[in-house]
Amino acid sequence: MTRVEETVGQPWKHASVKMPSAFNSKTPEAQPRRLIRQIFRVDREEISYLRFTLESYDGMALVGTLDPHAALIHVLTPPECVTALHELLESLREKEGLRIEPLMRPSPQSKGR
Repeated sequence: MTRVEETVGQPWKHASVKMPSAFNSKTPEAQPRRLIRQIFRVDREEISYLRFTLESYDGMALVGTLDPHAALIHVLTPPECVTALHELLESLREKEGLRIEPLMRPSPQSKGR
């Protein structure tokens, strides 16, 4: 659990956060997670919108641009979120008319690479 301590005498600084001792390099949480990497072709003008939308679902996806001119993005997602990601992408296709074309089948990717 994270503890928040009030700061006194510094009006611009309302609180400081102290991380619990559980956050150290020897805990399983600090180890690289396995992620699924997928590549998509999208409309070039929608790259930032897709990044913002997908990354707004905390922990579901990380989006990177592979080629901005060809509008290629890659999406890294934990295995337990792949179904939710595909449902969200399908919803964006159907309801908002976005072009999201899968180019590469999912493959495992280590977060540390």
